[in-house]
Amino acid sequence: MAYAFVGSPTAFYSSGGASASLSYSPTVGNTLLVAAVTNGAGSGLTLSDGSNTYNYLGTVQIGGIYTSLWWANVTTGGSLTISLSGTSYGLQAWQYSGLATSAYIASSFQSQGQGGLGVVNANILTTTSNPNVTTAPAMLWGLSVDISALTSAGTAPAPNVGTGSAYTGRTVGWLGGSSQQVAQAEDIRETSTGTAAITFGTSNNNQYDNFATIAVAFAEYFVLPLAVRQACVVNSAGTAVFSETAYFAEATLAGSTIFVVAKGSTLGGNAFTGFSDAVNGAYTSLDFIKDTSAFGIFQSYMLQNAASIGTANGLTISASASEAGLGFVAYEIQGASASSLAAHAAGLQTLATGAANAIISPTVQAGIGSALAVAVSINDTQQNTTYEPAVGTGFTICPSPGANFWLDNAIDIATGEYQLYTNPGGIAATFTPPGATSDDYVTFIAVFNSIGGAFVPPFTATQFFVNDQYIQS
Repeated sequence: MAYAFVGSPTAFYSSGGASASLSYSPTVGNTLLVAAVTNGAGSGLTLSDGSNTYNYLGTVQIGGIYTSLWWANVTTGGSLTISLSGTSYGLQAWQYSGLATSAYIASSFQSQGQGGLGVVNANILTTTSNPNVTTAPAMLWGLSVDISALTSAGTAPAPNVGTGSAYTGRTVGWLGGSSQQVAQAEDIRETSTGTAAITFGTSNNNQYDNFATIAVAFAEYFVLPLAVRQACVVNSAGTAVFSETAYFAEATLAGSTIFVVAKGSTLGGNAFTGFSDAVNGAYTSLDFIKDTSAFGIFQSYMLQNAASIGTANGLTISASASEAGLGFVAYEIQGASASSLAAHAAGLQTLATGAANAIISPTVQAGIGSALAVAVSINDTQQNTTYEPAVGTGFTICPSPGANFWLDNAIDIATGEYQLYTNPGGIAATFTPPGATSDDYVTFIAVFNSIGGAFVPPFTATQFFVNDQYIQS
């Protein structure tokens, strides 16, 4: 979402210097920028409102006067008093919405002190180096102060908004000897990465005045689209093992949800003993299916708000006995909320038809909001010439390997699919059987909510049992 300027409190200023504070009521989730002109370096001062954490970014020094900048992600709103230790000539805050929680773009703070310019120039006031905007979209923000007019009650006018780009000016309530503004702030939205300039202009020759200019960049809040980003899969393929490990081809994104479906057999009294990854540890068990006619056992697992899993960090399914059919598929769900799971279920069907969408998962109540359904269907008896089901109408095959995984007798037996919904309510996943010969199909479904749309439960819930396991959706 694009950032927006929200407002500023009444500024503090004093040509003689004094203790400074601001009274303000910011909104939780917004970003505050606070600038001060003081007789001590900002790094040695304390800026506080008693609740939020203010991060010091840097300062520019002209003689014994320092212009410094802090920023804070607002975690506590309501009526606050922002106070700065030491002696200040000016203190001002600006509130913005739409910026990331950790908005500051590292190393982007730049500054410069300039004096004795003696010219009128539309873009002469700038920083020594331009901020490097390494994340886009972002807000590029700048401030330029006539230090002489502020600290000595001079009558020179404030710097002008620069003309080098389409900057938007923001008022700074620091006044000089003629009650004129002596500082100017501005911002601009940057939609591409790279270095970008902040410039200000002079409106008279200001030959005896000194100017402090700072510039900095902040990343916008960006919601990843809710999607299946990638998959990893493993199958023991004839080798008897107690565990199997697989790796994602790319590091997962921090905060993603991982959805897993594992397969094994009951031969030798085998059972799953858990699923884990090398970074996050154990996963939560969801649904279990036991196909007694074919000795198959199947289990789904899930981990929400996962720490990033690197390409060298394995995901592992473990079993109680060594077997040749152990395996799993794991999907990374990007853009999911920290508590993303809305509903889940699993079912077993025996079908002797090749009719479209004949394989149907149990219906789950997925509420309202933006949601992603992910489903996996496995042919456990493999009597048809082609084993794996085809995706159902309206569904999309999952990223590679979406199908063609879990070989049994060198033939594929499973398919993964997904579909995005808005206000889904009750939904079921469908697949098309590979043929009309009777087969057992085990189908799992899980529904996940996006960061931008929280799950709202429906008025009624459905409860049922699948192979002796109680499920509520």
